[in-house]
Amino acid sequence: MELFASRRAFVGLPTNKTYHLAKVRVAAGTYEYRNLGSALWAREVFRQAKTDHILIFVHGYNNSHAEVMKRFGMIRQGCRRAKFAGEVVAFEWPSLDRLTAYPDDLKLAKAAAPFLIEDCLRVLWKHRPTAKISLMVHSMGSVLLSEALVERGVSAGALNEILFVASDVARRDMRAGEDYADALAKAGRRLTNYRSMRDQVLDLSQKVYNGGKRRAGKDGVDDRAHADVCNVSCSLRYFTFVEPRDRTTAKSHNFYFDDPLFYQDVALTLAGKDAATMPTRSRRPNGELQLKP
Repeated sequence: MELFASRRAFVGLPTNKTYHLAKVRVAAGTYEYRNLGSALWAREVFRQAKTDHILIFVHGYNNSHAEVMKRFGMIRQGCRRAKFAGEVVAFEWPSLDRLTAYPDDLKLAKAAAPFLIEDCLRVLWKHRPTAKISLMVHSMGSVLLSEALVERGVSAGALNEILFVASDVARRDMRAGEDYADALAKAGRRLTNYRSMRDQVLDLSQKVYNGGKRRAGKDGVDDRAHADVCNVSCSLRYFTFVEPRDRTTAKSHNFYFDDPLFYQDVALTLAGKDAATMPTRSRRPNGELQLKP
C-alpha cells in the first residue's frame, strides 16, 4: 500500500484541501485510492514502517499525477532494495504538467509549501513525536521545501537528512546568511546535494526562467554554504549509467531514480554514514565527492 498526501484536485472531492490517501491493490493490476484522513493515514505509515524513520518524497515541476505516482513507486522500491528499513511516503502538489508552465508551477509550489509542514510533517509527529523524518526533494520540490521552512519552520534539528536531487534552488540561495540556506541548516542534520553538470532541464531553468542564476542541482553549492551541506557530483555517473541513445533532456534530470547505486548511496546517507567514506562514492580531481562512475 502506497501512502501519500496530496494537494491535487481529485474528481468528486472538494478542492484546496490536503488528502491523505492510500493506493491499494484490489486485484491483479488493479488499484484504487482510499481517502483515509490524517489520523488513520499516519497510523498506517508507521504500521508499514519497520523503524521510526520516514522518508518523504516531494516531486518537481511539470509532473502529472501519473508521473508522480510512477516515480514515487520507483523510489519506494529502490530504497527497499537498498535496505532502507523505514517507510517512504510522498507529498504531491498540483503541478500543471506543462513544460511551458514553469512560472505557474513555481507559484503553485510555493502556495503548497505550508501544507508540507502542517499536513504532512506535523501529522506524522503528532502520531509519533519521536519519529525520525528525512526528505528527498527533486527539482522544484527543493524550492517548495525551502519555502516551507522559511515560512512555517520546524524546531532546530527536527529533520534528519535532507536530500536535494537535481535541485532548482539558486546556487547563491544556498550560501550561509541567505533565508533558504539558514532555514535548511537549522532544520536538518545534514543536506546532501546530488547534482549533475549535464542536467539540461536545469540549464533551461537557469537561462530561460531565472535570469542566468546558476542552479544548485547543476553547479552545486559553493564554499560559502553551511558546513553541513555536502555536494555529490553525479555528472560522470550519468555518462557511465545512461546509454547514449537514452540521453534525453528529461533523462538528464531524472536518471537518478533509475540507478541502483543512487539508492545505495541514499540508504547509506539516511543511515547517517560519514559522507567521505561511503563505498558508493569517490573523489573528483578537485576533491569533490562524486557517485562512483
